Amino acid sequence: MTKTFPFLLEALHEFKESMDVNRMYAHSPFPDSAMPEVRTAFGGLAGGLKPLARRILRAMALSLGLEGDFFEKRHRNIIADGSGSKLRALYYPAIKGDFNLYFLKK
Repeated sequence: MTKTFPFLLEALHEFKESMDVNRMYAHSPFPDSAMPEVRTAFGGLAGGLKPLARRILRAMALSLGLEGDFFEKRHRNIIADGSGSKLRALYYPAIKGDFNLYFLKK
């Protein structure tokens, strides 16, 4: 039997900061005035991850018995217009104070 405890929803709330990048263009919105290095870092990371994404798409297709380029044909514009892909940076700040999850103890 599963019980619902309302305090669990509040206690397990996820605190984070995030930044999503859907496309990498010169006019893409970045916090250039506050952190100019972010655009360069994201650009380098996105460029480096594209070959990995293509390898993963190919492996998925082949493992399903499909043509190797089945998924890649549908995801040609990774981190560009017409693509559902995005690069997401997440920051989870440290939780300060007593974070005693007594209800998870056995």
